[in-house]
Amino acid sequence: MSIKPSGTRGRRLDPDEQVAAAFTSGLLPKDISSIDCNPVRSKLARKSQLKYDNEYVLWKAYKRKFPGADPRNMQCMKHFAELVGRSTVGRLDEEGRATVKTVRNKVRVFMAQWERVNHLSIPRVVHDSMVPYIKDELSDKIPLSTEEKAPTFLTIQNYLEMEELLWQGDYHNYIHEGSRVDLSTLLKMHCYTSARLQEICQAKYKDLVCIVAWKDGEPEIKLSFKREKCKNKAESQKKPKHPIYERLDPAPPLLAHPLLFLLSIIISSNAFKNYRTVDDVLSARAPKGKYRIMEWAHDALDIPVFPEMSMDGPTEKAKNDASWGKQCSEWAKRAGFLDGMGLHAPRREELI
Repeated sequence: MSIKPSGTRGRRLDPDEQVAAAFTSGLLPKDISSIDCNPVRSKLARKSQLKYDNEYVLWKAYKRKFPGADPRNMQCMKHFAELVGRSTVGRLDEEGRATVKTVRNKVRVFMAQWERVNHLSIPRVVHDSMVPYIKDELSDKIPLSTEEKAPTFLTIQNYLEMEELLWQGDYHNYIHEGSRVDLSTLLKMHCYTSARLQEICQAKYKDLVCIVAWKDGEPEIKLSFKREKCKNKAESQKKPKHPIYERLDPAPPLLAHPLLFLLSIIISSNAFKNYRTVDDVLSARAPKGKYRIMEWAHDALDIPVFPEMSMDGPTEKAKNDASWGKQCSEWAKRAGFLDGMGLHAPRREELI
């Protein structure tokens, strides 16, 4: 309902009239006691919410043992931080000690969740004291491990060995042969873009824009990958985009070309509106000096680009990002990457 009363066309309301008009509809309460006084915090993503909830469970157990516990108290917060450090089992340390980084993260998440649940704030001095306390005092007192997971890098040789295994000698029992195409394409997406697991796995065709244009007098297909599932960008219209080009310089071998494998998935899914075969796609042309959008079929817009596979083929469910991360690491192990591989490793300039 507009607050602009009749007869005011061309004239702005003065502040008193604006206030009066806001109450005219009767929807704005005059008594502010009906409005809660809790601070408003940004909404957590589903996975983040699970993480925050899990960290709060330990506090509930601690609270049952110490009913008067309050993390706004410096002594209490230090005591609880020590409990976190002593009760967390580490994976990097041979003796199972938690790392400084892990304990810092757990304590940080707990404090944030406590403030969310209780609608109160932990004093800044307590909050800021936890990092040096954990790093400088608890690390010696417990002691905590200072180990950090060494970064892994996917070299060109590693990449070739993974692809060779996948297509020529992989003993893994894939639920459907289409899985091999998807796995190879997903790995290439991580090599050629900086997108996160969820952003790639959850992509639907409406998130992609495919065009045919011209480059140096030759037709070229380009695919723009808009990352709707992007961290901290849920409310922004400016999503990161990663164009993938047909003509790269220097040109990679076909086995490492991301667009070739993406097109095979797109064509097999009948995702194009007007192009059904490889010949149709390769024959597409734009007017000279311009480009043409290769439209998606209407019924393909909400289909995941990388679906979960069943014995009968692709399903309507998007590939689980955690599952893909584990599958890729296991694939790397079978190819001789002894410690597995996180999906930051493929972001290598040599492959681009």
